[in-house]
Amino acid sequence: MFKFFFSIILLIATGAKAQTIVSGNVKDFKGKAVGGVSVLLVDTYDGATSDSLGNFTFSTDEKGEHTLQATASGYKSFEQNIVLDGEPKNISVAIKEEITELKAVVISAGTFEASDQKKATVLNSLDIVTTASANADITGAIKTLPGTQQVGESEGLFVRGGTAGESKIFIDGTLVNNFFYTSTPGQASRGRFNPFLFKGTIFSSGGYSALYGQALSSVLLLESIDFPERTSADFGISYLGVSGGYQKLSKKKTASWGITYGFVNLALVYNLIKQQFDYFKVPVLHEGDANFRFKTSKTGLIKYYGYFSSTSVGYRSQDVDSLSLKNAFDLYNINTYHNISWKEKLGKGWNINTGFSYSNNRNDINNELQDPENNKQNLAAPLYAYKNFGIKNRGNYTNAKVVFEKRLPGLNAIRFGAEHNYLDEMTDFKSYDGTSYSQTIKGNIVAGFAETDVYLTNSVAAKIGLRSEHSSNLNKWNIGPRFSIANKLADNSQLSLAYGIFYQTPENKYLPAANTLGYARSAHYILQYQKLTNNRTFRTEIFYKKY
Repeated sequence: MFKFFFSIILLIATGAKAQTIVSGNVKDFKGKAVGGVSVLLVDTYDGATSDSLGNFTFSTDEKGEHTLQATASGYKSFEQNIVLDGEPKNISVAIKEEITELKAVVISAGTFEASDQKKATVLNSLDIVTTASANADITGAIKTLPGTQQVGESEGLFVRGGTAGESKIFIDGTLVNNFFYTSTPGQASRGRFNPFLFKGTIFSSGGYSALYGQALSSVLLLESIDFPERTSADFGISYLGVSGGYQKLSKKKTASWGITYGFVNLALVYNLIKQQFDYFKVPVLHEGDANFRFKTSKTGLIKYYGYFSSTSVGYRSQDVDSLSLKNAFDLYNINTYHNISWKEKLGKGWNINTGFSYSNNRNDINNELQDPENNKQNLAAPLYAYKNFGIKNRGNYTNAKVVFEKRLPGLNAIRFGAEHNYLDEMTDFKSYDGTSYSQTIKGNIVAGFAETDVYLTNSVAAKIGLRSEHSSNLNKWNIGPRFSIANKLADNSQLSLAYGIFYQTPENKYLPAANTLGYARSAHYILQYQKLTNNRTFRTEIFYKKY
């Protein structure tokens, strides 16, 4: 009996001696201790969790070669092979932070971003229609943001000085020509498009991406909705006019189509409310749009949007050079716009995003100098004579773009592609004495671009890009580098820096020119600090722009 118990005690002692003590410390790549890390031997139940100082220890009866694994939420897993032979093992574990979309810094120098897929929304559709003084106009709401302003009654988006032509607007990646209604003297113009068409808005007040060009100051990027939430119909009638629309969503929610129409006649309103101007032709607007969307695969989507409008208005206003004479201004405008885009995941991290847009714009403008009885005046003095004129403008514009994107580990990515713009614009001008002349401007702009997102950590990221363009009218190339870097700080704020060189061909009103013109060029330098809380955004910038 004594020998039996002695054997049992000997076996227990031998087993205890065969155990291996595994201990160590867990730190990140900055040398900071990381607690709550699960450390274990793969395919066993042996392991432990690191304490607040990063220390861990456990014992195991396993023998031979095994894999030690350390895992924690927000960090890449760590693995190391160790040999268990009964001798204590001390392991230094270094884990690297996992770069994730939820935690990663957003490169935002010079950019206000709003989207239903972003946590840091600045302006959504409801914000736009409720922003004071915006009058449900997309650019009207954008003009409330720092760096933008309204310049008199001029159409367009003015950003940090310069002209409205220095800002460009894109829908689903392709350029929109004539985004605004044609401006009329003494009255501010507004954008043509309904804010509820769009699910995302990115407004860059400078330092924008290499994917976009031909804008010295800024770009406004609008992303249309993919599908309506449900099939719906609406109809409205008021003292301003009538409107109606229908949106159909398929049962499987893989396709949709829709159409809307609106008619506005301000005769009743202008008869009841006295206006600053004497309208001999009250504003009348016909406007309609159509769309269809369908999935080409689980990851592919084609979207089409078409728009049509006709506007007619005529009014008299006081001539600035006389106490008694008037200017009778008459405008008739027809505008159409078509946009089709396709995006698809190609596999192995590759995506394609391509689009094509076409717009046609027609303006018929006449101006007469009139006396107090509304009779036309033909005065010999040049100051007054040239106020009798007529302009007919016709424009056709196309834009095509293709972008390839390769997603890399850790949110890193590369993008590259090409873009083509075509312009065909004709203007007929009729002078006060009946003489007339016309001019036609045609041209192509081709561009190539490349860009990369580099995430060093969740807190530090950079965007580096390069864009090159060629204009057939100028017969010249340009090349513009772009660079942005952002650093997320501990208090949920971030510091960003952006730099870029931007080029633009001369505006059409300056062509053809007597002297040879080249590209206009601007350089942007932006230092930005931004802090976001649940319901507030604080943002301040130092901006330097050199023409």
